[in-house]
Amino acid sequence: MNNARYFELNHHLPKLQLLEVFPLVPFLWLRGGMVSIDVGANTGLWSEAYLRNFGARTARHIMVEPMPANAERLRRRSDNVLKKLCAGVEIREAAMGDNAGDVVIHFDSDVTTLASVRSASSDLGHTVVNLSRSITVPQLRLDDEIARLGVEQVDFMKVDVEGYEQAVFDGSAAAIADGRIRNILFEFGVHQTVHGETLAGYFDFFRRHGYRMYRSHRARNFFGLTEIAPYTPAHEPTGSGVEMLLVTLDGPDPRYSGPRVVTRQPVPPA
Repeated sequence: MNNARYFELNHHLPKLQLLEVFPLVPFLWLRGGMVSIDVGANTGLWSEAYLRNFGARTARHIMVEPMPANAERLRRRSDNVLKKLCAGVEIREAAMGDNAGDVVIHFDSDVTTLASVRSASSDLGHTVVNLSRSITVPQLRLDDEIARLGVEQVDFMKVDVEGYEQAVFDGSAAAIADGRIRNILFEFGVHQTVHGETLAGYFDFFRRHGYRMYRSHRARNFFGLTEIAPYTPAHEPTGSGVEMLLVTLDGPDPRYSGPRVVTRQPVPPA
């Protein structure tokens, strides 16, 4: 199967909806007219999973993707599917970071999930992929983009940018400090730890601004989000894995009464 065909398939969609999107329901289920942003939208599969759950409650959904071939498939998915789920779908063909201008991205193939500003290789655990190609793309600051769009509040933002997450947060520092981004889901793991970043650093950064942090948690009788409360060194990741973290200003709505996908108990030490 060729690479382009692989990324056209939707076989990951049910898994994304079940494991990454559905646990967001207690945090978003009663919101209406939402503004959401997908930073690192790739070909739009994650946005499709999200909008299949929350499209009817979303007024604007902005997808940010810098890689030209990915963006081409993102536009195709948007025209064929996403605009039917949410009329307010928008695409920004750019990177998002800590300053406006241009930035170099390393990548392995035209259509890819591994494009990275920070690294010229990607550790997948079972193998290391050499990102031997590079391209210069425009970069935006989220604070500038929020002002340009005239957005008062971002209800939800997802960030998956292969270790460049802190640069995205630095570029949205004003919005985060002002509490204008209510919920942020982002990837954390080997792409950050290889550069010396720690979960403690992210935990402290968001706690200073009033956010609570939850981590993906799968156990025998539970899958969903578990609050890190309090943080301990046992929460630091090991090995080459990655996980999704949610930081939230509002927490889960106490009126939610569906399947249990959020818990307040800390993850036991390993």
